[in-house]
Amino acid sequence: MTNIILTAERHIQSLNNNGASIRRPDGTKELVTMDFYRRAVEQCVTGGFSAVTYELELPGIDGDFQIAFWRDGHVDSGSMRSICDCLASR
Repeated sequence: MTNIILTAERHIQSLNNNGASIRRPDGTKELVTMDFYRRAVEQCVTGGFSAVTYELELPGIDGDFQIAFWRDGHVDSGSMRSICDCLASR
């Protein structure tokens, strides 16, 4: 599990370095942090979900992006289609 967390941390840091943020349904934004990561993984565990997804905003890049936090600690981000493909493949 430690490798998964280190990989997730690098992924999240890369998103932060590029100004990425979670777009909430009410339009507010929240940075993707390790605290957010831990809460999302915990949400999967307590809710019995394989993964939870959120809209992801990438400054200067048009498109619909998402980030998925998996129960096992993995993180995937990309186009809505690529995240849907990840969800369907697991």
